[in-house]
Amino acid sequence: MNQLYAMEKTAAKDRKTIQGVKDALSAALAQWKADAGKPDATKIPEDIRKAAGELQKKVDQVAEKYTREREGLGNAGPPFEWKPDPLPDQVQSLLQDLDGFAAVPGGQQKEKLAELGPLVSDASAQVKKLVDEDLPALNKKMNDAGIPHIVPKPASPRRDDGNFDE
Repeated sequence: MNQLYAMEKTAAKDRKTIQGVKDALSAALAQWKADAGKPDATKIPEDIRKAAGELQKKVDQVAEKYTREREGLGNAGPPFEWKPDPLPDQVQSLLQDLDGFAAVPGGQQKEKLAELGPLVSDASAQVKKLVDEDLPALNKKMNDAGIPHIVPKPASPRRDDGNFDE
């Protein structure tokens, strides 16, 4: 249970962090695109646009591990491609499975715990690299060109009742 609580805390924090980076980067790219035709707007050099696009691809790839894009509701049925639940949801599901039991975890639960540990650890390392290395590298290029930095929304702190502030 202690391992799962730690994993859940890490996965939830990383979900907020990667979503903040994704939103900030998307907003910056959209703003650059909207300002492209304006004569008084700051001209964004092509190398910075390219670096931001590459970072966006990396962020989207890591974000897939934490969130699932909502798909349109229609009459077409479920998507053709199966994707596993996001990591925070998988951890939460196992945590709920074990929380109500007074007995030792079963074989499947132990296997799932052993599977989730490295997945959460690896994904967390990817989020940390994006936030600590890749985004600051892009911001340095932007700073050198006189363009405002991309600043992600910080993860919301927990309130006393255990819920996140929104």
